[in-house]
Amino acid sequence: MPVRRACQAVRLSRAAYYRPPRSQLVRDAAVVTALNEVTARHSGWGFWKCFYRLRRAGHRWNQAADVSDDHLVDPSKRRRSVRPTMKAM
Repeated sequence: MPVRRACQAVRLSRAAYYRPPRSQLVRDAAVVTALNEVTARHSGWGFWKCFYRLRRAGHRWNQAADVSDDHLVDPSKRRRSVRPTMKAM
């Protein structure tokens, strides 16, 4: 089957077919490194505080990509948020 017809069948552009795949780890290496450095120094900071501090430091990337790719950050550095409970009177 020709490449053109196969790409049409799965609705994929031929440019995407011939483009070599890039690993997410390679693509996001700068983001992961910067976030790991900040969280190592300030373990109590949340995502948005880290994001805005890195933005102010000159790193420009999309926060939606960071949120969806937060599995790339070292899991031991992530903090679990706990909602406070109300005491019964």
